[in-house]
Amino acid sequence: LEALNQKLADKGGAVVGVNSFTLDGDKAAISEAKSILEKKGVSYKNIWFGSDSEAGKFTSKLYSYPTTYVVDSNGNIVGQPIVGAITSGEQAKKLDALIDEAIANSGR
Repeated sequence: LEALNQKLADKGGAVVGVNSFTLDGDKAAISEAKSILEKKGVSYKNIWFGSDSEAGKFTSKLYSYPTTYVVDSNGNIVGQPIVGAITSGEQAKKLDALIDEAIANSGR
């Protein structure tokens, strides 16, 4: 994800991580997540939000981790999510195509 974030920065995009264990501002979970991210050298943004918010309700319906969504600058989900780790060239191509579509949508 860090490499993807750097690649997206060149295109005007960014990776945003959501850790479902940090919902509602769970301080212990946030502290643990920060520690792990710092050790891994992660620079992309990671966020948390309330479980009763629209985003919280949306993430509560996720049952596979990681699940990757591509969102354009207008807040629209582009294509279908990629469920599970991106480990094949085919999945990487699919992600790149969704990113390109999101960038094109953002220019509208």
